[in-house]
Amino acid sequence: MSDFLTQNWEKFLEIQAIGDWNGIWTRLAGNGELVERCLDAVAHGAWVCVRNLRPHRCLPRGNPLWRRCIAIDMKMVGVSLEHLVLTKKAS
Repeated sequence: MSDFLTQNWEKFLEIQAIGDWNGIWTRLAGNGELVERCLDAVAHGAWVCVRNLRPHRCLPRGNPLWRRCIAIDMKMVGVSLEHLVLTKKAS
């Protein structure tokens, strides 16, 4: 997974920067397990934040997934999904 995230990190940041939340995981093709588990997290009310790019700027409030955040810090690149912290966000 480390190689996968490293190879796709700039693409991830680019997608995050333009706000393409719905397509984020499908565009990071190449690691089926990661994509599947992230989609599952999103389906259960997660929302995506790349903390070091734009702190706490995640899904817009109008998005139905705007409830929780998979907080991915750049220094965490390479860790398994189990270590990505699901944190409750104030609305």
